[in-house]
Order: sequence, then structure tokens, then C-alpha cells
Amino acid sequence: MIEKDMRNAWFSPNEPGLVDFWCVYDANYDAVVAGTTDLARGHAEFGALMRAFSEEQRAQQGRESRERLRRAVAGEWAIYEAELRRQGALYAAVGISFAGWYDLIGAFKRDIVPFLLREYGSAPDRLSAAMAAMFRFVDRTMVVLGEEYLATKERLVAEQQAIVRERDEVLRYLVDAVSIYDRDGRYLFVNPASERRLGKTASELLGKTVWEVYPASVETPFYGAFQRIVAGYRRLLQAHQPGIQDARLRGGRVAGAPVRRLRAS
Repeated sequence: MIEKDMRNAWFSPNEPGLVDFWCVYDANYDAVVAGTTDLARGHAEFGALMRAFSEEQRAQQGRESRERLRRAVAGEWAIYEAELRRQGALYAAVGISFAGWYDLIGAFKRDIVPFLLREYGSAPDRLSAAMAAMFRFVDRTMVVLGEEYLATKERLVAEQQAIVRERDEVLRYLVDAVSIYDRDGRYLFVNPASERRLGKTASELLGKTVWEVYPASVETPFYGAFQRIVAGYRRLLQAHQPGIQDARLRGGRVAGAPVRRLRAS
């Protein structure tokens, strides 16, 4: 748990190291942002998000972000932090990993350090203070993003678990046989009607694939139909969420109702 004094560890207004860091960042803002933008465009996770906005929209976001940071350096950190928290929640909701953020932060540090060295290389004390401010700024940014990211993930997981419990409760009492599988054909849920239809208990099925329980089923039309459903799901995700479809598919589910009884070999 992050202690309260760490959460409040922002810079004091006009702190020399911070001011020097900001002066260099502001003077070279376009070059630094261009580097992180290029990385984001080709990033497996951020690429899809970048393509969702026009160049003008991204330019406007950049101007607003620059102004928020300028005001934060002057002491108005609340608005800047609120925006970071909004971003942390957004990226958690759309499925971008926290590791993806480290990729962008790494690019930011890589691009700005040469500018700091060029500006303060002949003044070791100023360079040291500016570098320390830059690392402290980055660390603080990741703390804020991480707090909101994890809080949002926990909330989403809790909501999903509640939905699954409600779904299972409804499906359990359906007369029709219902089985739910993951993309590999592994049983995630079977209701009592499905147990009776298949002649096996839930404990014998859950966590195992259909192909493990019924090896002969790979020779049946069911196997081909299942593979076509999974392939269709992949294409759907690729069309609507390019770049992050594999992460989403790992949690994908394929539901079947009713089910036919499969013969064990």
C-alpha cells in the first residue's frame, strides 16, 4: 500500500531542478512527443488507440497536455493528476497493459535525456538536479497511473465476476442443456441439463477440453463448427480492435445451447 506522504510527494512550486527539466522539455516538446508518438503508432497495444484519433485531435490533445503540465510545474498539480487518473482508468477499461505504459515512458526518457545533457552538460549540479526531477516526475506519473489502473481493473473484475455469477444462476435452471467453452474448447460451465445430456458431472468436465473428454469428437461436424466460430470471433476482434484482439480473445468464451451428446472413444 502506498503511504499517504508518498502519494503527496509532488514538487514544490518553482523547484529549481523541476524548472530546468521543464524548460528543456518545453523547448523540445515537439521532438520528444514525436518520438513517443512514433513508438505508439507501431505499438501492439497503443497502435489501435492512435488510429482512433485524427491528426488534429491528437494535436489538440498535445496542446492541452502541454498546458496542463505547464500549470502543474507552477504548482497546480491537481488538474494534471486528475487527467492521469482518467487515462489510467481508460487504458485499464480498453485492455491496454500497464507494461505498455512503460514502453512509452522508456521512449520519453530516451528522447529527453540528450536534450538535458546538451543544455546542462557543462553544469553538473544543474544537470543532476534536472535529471533527478525528470526521474521523480516519471515515477510519480507511473504511481498515479498505476493506482487508478489497478483500481479500475479490480472494479471491472468484480463486475465481471458478478455478471458470471448471475449468468450461471440463470443458466443452471434452464431446461435446455447449456455448455460454455473457452477458445480452446475447455469447459467453463455446464448446467445440470447438460450434465444429464452428456452423462458426466461438472467436476468431470470443467477445466478439460471437449477433445480431452471426447477424443473422437475431432472427427465430428461439431469440431469443424467450433473452429469456425473461434475463427469468426478472431476476425471480428481484428476488424474492430486491431492490435489488442489476441489479449481479448484469451478471455473469449463460446457458448453452445443445446448440446448434443458426444460419444467417448
